[in-house]
Amino acid sequence: MWEQVLVEAEQRMVDVLFVTGDVKEDWWRLERGQQRGPRPELADELRRRSGTRLFMLRPESLLDHAGRVFEFEVSAESLTEVKRVDDQLASRDRNRESGGWTSDALQVLLERLESEGWIQASVIRLAAGNDGFLARDHVYELGGFEKDRSLRGFTRPVNRIAQGMRVSGEIPEDAVDVLTPVYEAGGFGVASGFSLPKEIIPLLKQKEAS
Repeated sequence: MWEQVLVEAEQRMVDVLFVTGDVKEDWWRLERGQQRGPRPELADELRRRSGTRLFMLRPESLLDHAGRVFEFEVSAESLTEVKRVDDQLASRDRNRESGGWTSDALQVLLERLESEGWIQASVIRLAAGNDGFLARDHVYELGGFEKDRSLRGFTRPVNRIAQGMRVSGEIPEDAVDVLTPVYEAGGFGVASGFSLPKEIIPLLKQKEAS
């Protein structure tokens, strides 16, 4: 998208007003947590490519400025609605970065697992403190399992509860699976252990710390 902006500005030789609800530091120069215009690198790149200037606004700021420039009244309801949509999009982006999970949603998952008497909740917590992985032997020890016991289907309770949370809207449909088996040399024999997606590890640690 940014490359398209650069190409258009270069061809048309015009200044660019970039309107985005994305508040990440990829776009904005932040001062005390507030957006204070585009990142200098972006403005410099546009100037080198097209000789023009870059301006940036949030959607609600665009409405406010447009109302003053063109002398029309922007209703409070319109500003509220724009901010609501903006917040929803920002929340969706944050969810994507965390695999679709929040620390509260993970806590719900763990509590439901524990209510069924499963050890999967303990495995998830221990794996979070071990760089997202727990070896098979540790799982056997934790569950008091015999060494010849199969761990096939071990993640089924986690996946079942998570799927129920997707259906109920507690987590998005594309939320990542929390616990997955790891097989040696890419095979599908005996699992060497179980792993967590890297996106949720900070959330689990954050919840444990609180």
